[in-house]
Amino acid sequence: MPGWEDSSWGYHGDDGKKFFNADGEPFGPKFMTSDTIGCCLNFINNTVFYTRNGVNLGIAFQDLKEALYPCVGMMSPGGSVGANFGYRKFKYTASDIYSFYMIMWEFIYGIPPFNNEAHDFQLSLNICKGKRPEIIKNIQQCYINLMKRCWDIDPLKRLTASEIKEIIKV
Repeated sequence: MPGWEDSSWGYHGDDGKKFFNADGEPFGPKFMTSDTIGCCLNFINNTVFYTRNGVNLGIAFQDLKEALYPCVGMMSPGGSVGANFGYRKFKYTASDIYSFYMIMWEFIYGIPPFNNEAHDFQLSLNICKGKRPEIIKNIQQCYINLMKRCWDIDPLKRLTASEIKEIIKV
């Protein structure tokens, strides 16, 4: 299984732990056959984060320096594995926009959102009810506006990736 072998890492659904070279530690919620798990690699800062049903679970691994060889391990009957590298529409685009905001927040401030709180069920529930990280520094108003448009409690009111691209003119 990924994470149990040397130079491998993985997030396991049976216990919610992340594993690197066989060392496991608590990371996120357990997941089941019906869940959609995203494994997202950031090649700029060599980190990996996971999503579960479109919700960002945070950075799992940092400072990845070795060559990467994708693999998926599955032990539950009835499950399926699919890969989407962007050639078709993603299943959870609105939540991904919220994740974009969280990444933007961490990039601006240099610390993960909610870093002084337990990442538990209560925090997840509060986020679903509209809790957002405090804007803690004076930054340009255009960035504040962009973040707020990405974190709307109603996913259908969030910006699309195309709208963000147009705003930041990438």
